[in-house]
Amino acid sequence: MTYREIIEAQRRQLPKSRNWWSMYFYHFTDIRNALNIIEKGWIYARHKANEEDLMVSDNASQEVLSVSSSEIKEYVRLYFRPKTPTQYHNEGYKPEAVRKNDINANCPVPFNLNRQEVPRL
Repeated sequence: MTYREIIEAQRRQLPKSRNWWSMYFYHFTDIRNALNIIEKGWIYARHKANEEDLMVSDNASQEVLSVSSSEIKEYVRLYFRPKTPTQYHNEGYKPEAVRKNDINANCPVPFNLNRQEVPRL
């Protein structure tokens, strides 16, 4: 079953007032990672992206990841709006000294992919 089929099946179960939400989800990552996603035509979960050496820039906070269950890393994080609180903290180049005072995450050039930009999604 493809992601599109899964999303459509889930979408049919939502009330009409919310079933359009699934048409507008986003994945944000550093532009260098986005190039790999577009080239592969697939967004891989953190675990698989690391395993396949596809993640050029890890824009997540290691502090947050260290307390997250490993199961979470088997899924791709998607958002229903392009500008998230996480992105607010990660966006832009930050010198290492500044990152350590924040949540220690850095996404120098964020890029939002929507479902139309990744063909197999």
